[in-house]
Amino acid sequence: MALEDLERELFGTREKRPKKRLPSTPSPVEEEVFETAEAPLSFQERIRLITRSVILAAVAVLVVAGLVGGTLYFFFSREASRGIVLSIEAPEEVMSGVPFDLTVSAENEIDGIAREAKISLALPEGVTALGALNGGGALVEESVGDIGGRSVARKTFRLIAVGEPSTAYDIEASIDYLSGGRNRFKTDERASLLLGEPAIKVTTNAPERVIGNSAFEFKVEYENLSSFDFTGVTLEVRYPTAFTFESASLPPDSLNNYWRLGALNARSKGALIIKGSVASAGESALSFPVLISANFFGRDYVVLQTEAEVALAPSPLMLSATANGATDYVARAGELITYIIRYENRSGVALADVVLRATLAGEMYETGSMGTLGRVDQNSKTVTWDATNVPVLRLLDAGATGEVALAVPLKSAFPIRRLSDKNFAVRLAVTAESPTVPSYLAAEKTTALAVNEAKLAGLVTVQTKALSRDAASTIVNAGPFPPKVGTPTEYTIHWVVTNYSTDVERVT
Repeated sequence: MALEDLERELFGTREKRPKKRLPSTPSPVEEEVFETAEAPLSFQERIRLITRSVILAAVAVLVVAGLVGGTLYFFFSREASRGIVLSIEAPEEVMSGVPFDLTVSAENEIDGIAREAKISLALPEGVTALGALNGGGALVEESVGDIGGRSVARKTFRLIAVGEPSTAYDIEASIDYLSGGRNRFKTDERASLLLGEPAIKVTTNAPERVIGNSAFEFKVEYENLSSFDFTGVTLEVRYPTAFTFESASLPPDSLNNYWRLGALNARSKGALIIKGSVASAGESALSFPVLISANFFGRDYVVLQTEAEVALAPSPLMLSATANGATDYVARAGELITYIIRYENRSGVALADVVLRATLAGEMYETGSMGTLGRVDQNSKTVTWDATNVPVLRLLDAGATGEVALAVPLKSAFPIRRLSDKNFAVRLAVTAESPTVPSYLAAEKTTALAVNEAKLAGLVTVQTKALSRDAASTIVNAGPFPPKVGTPTEYTIHWVVTNYSTDVERVT
């Protein structure tokens, strides 16, 4: 609004009206002269105009103040954020499993002090900080305190990287600090490193295929390819549940799968041979993970993990066992169980000197009364069939089948001595073996395994008692005892229910 317009609205408009010339003024031309007269505004209009002017002035002041403040804040924030410059010093390529140093430098380029500064590392999966207070997790943080103006603070981290060769890892470093009052600022920097070959090489040699329940060996060879001397080296082999450890070339330190190898100096190597068996058969493969760890700052870190795989081949000698015609038979105390053991040669070649062995396990067997054509060993509760009592087993032709039988009675009473004696079962484990091994299998002998386990049903008995005098139950019976003809006598009837071996529910 122009100044003239504002005056006009505040103090009123001027209207023009004619003014006559004085008679004494000579003029050849008659002309009109106008004079202005003020028309004042009302009080309400003046208040409204003054209020509008004040608001406009206040808005203008606020806009100018905001522009000035924003400019100053942007300037000082930008200057503060530029105050710390990060740089990372790290090797471009590292060997997998070998520790290396990564140094983060924080340079304060301004005169002010960066207070309460903390340097953090964001580590990708596969990279671990050695000796870190938080266990070397994905985020490692270290305090560097105050950084004076025009000075540099450095922090060195000891790291280790493991994984596949030629893997690129990005490591992000950041610094968080106070500057210019209570405002916190953060600066980031990244570094990339390439993972090379493993420092420790592990080679596993195992048979490609093994037969269930047959013994086999696999060899673990390890070698330090680097110029770094490892200390506190341990080797761990994780066995599948089907594997049974038998022996090793070095005595294990714990759980038959853990060895403390000590120091593994640069360019040194060693080997470990493990022997065991697999108590199952099929076409699936078994995995044996192998882990190599080393000790740094009093803590073990995995520096290499690999695995050996062993394929399971179905046994060329099929074997099965049934109890009274069933594989899941439920037996009862005092009855006779007849086991039928069937065998079949599926190897494609004749198997010589086949031996069958059945071992009984369970307290309910009456092993002294067994009926069978096999040889019975009462001490080991084992029955053996071979060519001496089953001539066909001397040379079992390809595709040939047969069966042997074993009858064994069960005890009529459960051998209960403690409250925990319950849920009885009887178990028959049968093995078959022959020194003949088909050429397509890696084994010392041809073997097969079959197991039959029969659970025993519980036993519930009821005993009835009639009492004339029953003081224990606080019941007083009337009538003579011995009873007399024509005179009533009262009795208390007791049913004593006894349960053996198993828990029962919903009893009526």
